[in-house]
Amino acid sequence: MVYATNLFNLPLLILIWLLETYLFLACARLVVSRIPGAAQSHFCGQLKLLADFLPNAVSRCLANSRNASSAHWLAWCIVLVSGFILRQILVLLVVG
Repeated sequence: MVYATNLFNLPLLILIWLLETYLFLACARLVVSRIPGAAQSHFCGQLKLLADFLPNAVSRCLANSRNASSAHWLAWCIVLVSGFILRQILVLLVVG
C-alpha cells in the first residue's frame, strides 16, 4: 500500500489505485477464464467486459502497424507489463 503525505500527490495516488485495480481485475479475468466451470459464468463475462478493452485496443494497434494479426497473448503481455512498469514509475514519483 502506498501512502502520500503531500496533498499534491493525491491525484497520482488515485491513479495508482486505479491502475492496481485494473491489474487485479485483468489477472483475475485470466485466472477465471482458465477454470472450466467458471469460464461460461456471468461473472467471467462481466470480468471480460471490464478487462478486455485495453488488450483489444493493443491488438488493433499491432494489427494496423504490422498489417497482420498477432498472437492473442502478446496484447495481454504488453498491457500487463506496461501496467506494472507504469505503476512502479508512479510509486517512485509519489514516494521519492
